[in-house]
Amino acid sequence: MSTGNRWLITAFIRIFVFEALGLRHTCCDIDRINHYGYQNMHIPPTPRYPPATLRRIQKEDAYLMDLLEKLVLTLDADYDAFDGDLKAFIENCVEPELEKKLKEIRKEDEDEFGQGRRELGVAMKVYSDDEEEKEEIEDVESDDEPEVSSDEEG
Repeated sequence: MSTGNRWLITAFIRIFVFEALGLRHTCCDIDRINHYGYQNMHIPPTPRYPPATLRRIQKEDAYLMDLLEKLVLTLDADYDAFDGDLKAFIENCVEPELEKKLKEIRKEDEDEFGQGRRELGVAMKVYSDDEEEKEEIEDVESDDEPEVSSDEEG
């Protein structure tokens, strides 16, 4: 990739990490300017959320936004030192780093808030990637089986 287009790598890393962290878009309601697959640049985008909601979301997501900025800086520098294409970089560097960070976040969350949630009667099940995949496969397999009504059983 030419150095004139290097910013695209940074933008891709930012979007990839943003989505992986589950951050919420707060800048504008992009749907308002998208019409039939093209952008109508004559319509200014409107705010996505009312001011009070926007402030709440920004406060809730502040930790993840800080993490996003740190990860983008680190991964961007790692890309420069990486000997391979973007796909290989994502698979070999970005995904493992994000998986590690997300596990750390889940552990921090459990350590800090888990006992309080249990005291309130809130039960949370955190799935590993393998468990989610296994559960999805089981759901698909059970969907393939015909349902038997009570009339057919007896």
